[in-house]
Amino acid sequence: MKHKISIIDIVSAAASAGFLIGIISWFKVCDGMSDSIMSCHWAGEVLKAMALLSVCLNVIHLFVTSNEMKIGMDVSHIGICVLALNVPGRIISICSMAAMSCRKNTVPWTVVFCVAIIILSLADIVTCLDRENKEKHKRKD
Repeated sequence: MKHKISIIDIVSAAASAGFLIGIISWFKVCDGMSDSIMSCHWAGEVLKAMALLSVCLNVIHLFVTSNEMKIGMDVSHIGICVLALNVPGRIISICSMAAMSCRKNTVPWTVVFCVAIIILSLADIVTCLDRENKEKHKRKD
C-alpha cells in the first residue's frame, strides 16, 4: 500500500502547530500581577503541554500507514482537545475580569483551535473508515 499524506493530515498538523505557537505567543495567558503567580499561569502551562502533545501526535499521524492506528490517534486527539477546552476556567481557574488576556484571548482562541482540530479528527476518522471499507471490498474481488 502506497502511503499518502492527506490534506486533512496537513491542515490538522497546521492547526495543532498554530495552537502551540498561539498559546506561547499571541493568545497567551496574563503575565500576572507583580511578583505573584496567578492560577491562569498554570492554565497556560497545561495548555502549552497539551498543544505540544497535539503537535507530536499529528507529526506521528503523518507517517502512520495503518487506518486503524490513524483512527486510534484521531480518537486520542479528540480527547486531548476536549480536555484542553475544559482547562481554562473549568479545571484551572482563570482571571475573573473580562478585560484580562486569559478571558479575552486565551479562552476564545483555545475554543477555535480545539474545535477545528476535533472537526478535522472526525473528518479523518470518516475518511479512514471509508478507505478501510474500500480496501475490504477490493480484497473480496
